Formats: sequence, C-alpha cells, structure tokens
Amino acid sequence: MKRDDKYFEFKPAFTKRSDLKALVEADAGVKKQETALMMAFEGWWTKHEAAISALPKTKAVMKLRAELLTSFGEALVPIDLLDRFQVSGAVAAWWNDAQYNLRTLAEHGFPGVVESWVTTIVAALGDEKASKAPIEHPLIYRLLPKLKEEIEELEAKIAELDGAIKAAAPSDNAENGEDAEESEEALSEDEVRALKKDLTTAKKRMKSLKESLAELLTKAGTEVTDAKAKEMMLAILKDDLVRELERKVTAHRQRVIAALEVWWDKYRVTLKSIEGERDAARAKLQGFMRGLGYAN
Repeated sequence: MKRDDKYFEFKPAFTKRSDLKALVEADAGVKKQETALMMAFEGWWTKHEAAISALPKTKAVMKLRAELLTSFGEALVPIDLLDRFQVSGAVAAWWNDAQYNLRTLAEHGFPGVVESWVTTIVAALGDEKASKAPIEHPLIYRLLPKLKEEIEELEAKIAELDGAIKAAAPSDNAENGEDAEESEEALSEDEVRALKKDLTTAKKRMKSLKESLAELLTKAGTEVTDAKAKEMMLAILKDDLVRELERKVTAHRQRVIAALEVWWDKYRVTLKSIEGERDAARAKLQGFMRGLGYAN
C-alpha cells in the first residue's frame, strides 16, 4: 500500500512496548493539557470557595451543590482533556464524600466541623472494626504534624524489621542443604535477635503514640480558632477534590497508553516485513524438501 501523510510509524528509537508508557508520561503535549486542566481547576476553586465559606449564613446546601456541579463542568470540559462524564464523575464523587461535612458546616460553622472530626477520630481510635484507619484523617496531620510524621516513620520501620526477620527465617531448601550461597549470607542468630528486639521496641513506641493520640488531638482541637478551622476545612475539601480529579486524569492517561500498546501489537511489524519473513520461511522449507528429495 502506498503511504501518504496519514500513515504513521513508531519512531525507530522505540524498540520495546514498555517504552510507550514513558513516552506518554513525558510528552510535552500531555503535560501541557494536564497543566491546563489543573490551572482551570485552580481558577474554578478560587471563584467558588466563597460560596462554601458562606454556608453557615446561607444554609443553602442543595443550591451550593447545583452551583458547584454545573460550574465545574463548564470550567473543565472546555480544556478538552477529560470529557463531561469524567469531569462530572469527579465532582459528584467528591460531593458524595463531602456532603456530610458541608451540612455540618451549614449548621455549626467551621469550628463545628473540626469538633465533629475530632469526635469521629477519637471514637474510631478505640474501634478495631473501623472501616478506615483514623490515623489517616488529614486533620491529624494538620493539628499534630510531628506526631503524624513519627507514626509514619515507625510504621515504615516496623514493616522493614518485620520483613527482615521473615526473610531471615530458614527456608525448606536451606534446611535441605540447597541454595548454599544464600544460606551463607543469612543473618546470624544474634543479628536476628537484635532485629526482634528493635521490632518490639518500635511496636511499644507505636502503641504509646496511638494511646496518647486521642488526648493530644482533643486538646489541639479545642485550641483551634475560627479562622484556623476555616483554613483547614477549605484546604482539606480542596485536596480531596484534587485527588478525585487526578484519579480521572491518571485513568485517562492509562487509556491513552493502552491504545498505543494495542497499535504497537497490531502495527509495529509492517505487512511488508511479515511477507518477507513468510517468503524466507517458504524458501527455507523448499530447500529442506529438495534436500530430502521431495522437490526439484
């Protein structure tokens, strides 16, 4: 088939299917559109956060819902990155998660929202069946950042120590004399004992921190000013919506990558190359047949 200006090939520099993901993620056009989308979001948020802040006075929760859901699409769909269904899905999911807090805001103001968060977190700390880890609530990071950071560091350390101890346990192959090289590199009993001691210490510290969390959080919550409560709630609401939007953008990017991978699988090898390989295989077969006396 004669090629024209609508015929495209993969660049010779791309030799593996796995190159396509990096190509899309680093593409200047992709980055430009994603940046434009986030800038449009920033403009939308700046324009509409005042309506959220006014809820304690207006009490108009459902009017706010209609305003936010409609204006969000009007602001972001024209960027032509996500379609109206993706954009609507992002803001609708955010509203579903945020509506309880927004209703609390309308009835009790920003300090009332912070107070409800503290109450919910403290109650969940004592509930082993809680669906979400209370320590993950963004309020903890904003009120007790140092404590939150120490807990995260301890969680990582406990996971690392636990993994090292499990890896040091002798495998069936090692007990049977196999994998001698790996066995020689295994930790000594003293080293394993030291790891277990460190793990016990880390777990005790973690327990102590979590036991003190409720008291510290309750105290910090009572010291929050109205202005600080407003700042924190608006920041948390915005961060939650950004995450919803980023999930949609990531999913869209993955679909682009998947489409390119399909094209790679179907068109990376040209028809001419396939026909050349076929002809070469046919000639080779005919040579074998002649050698065996089945063909002239």
